[in-house]
Amino acid sequence: MPFPICSRLSFLPFEGWVTSFVISFPKILGWETVNFAMKPFYLPGVVPFMLVAILTIFIHRIPGRKVALAWKDTVKD
Repeated sequence: MPFPICSRLSFLPFEGWVTSFVISFPKILGWETVNFAMKPFYLPGVVPFMLVAILTIFIHRIPGRKVALAWKDTVKD
């Protein structure tokens, strides 16, 4: 997949786009010094997984209501 490679090339504008989205968990278990941050779109393994997850919706013709419920349950837990 060329997109993860393109995000590493400094002369292309992709790096700024993919690094701007950050998921962070501050103060894990109440500890001030235990933090976690991740740039999911900058990780090469995440992009193909997301592409497959989205294509699966169309390939299997899953209704939008079921997709929304499944993603909501996934994010919630």
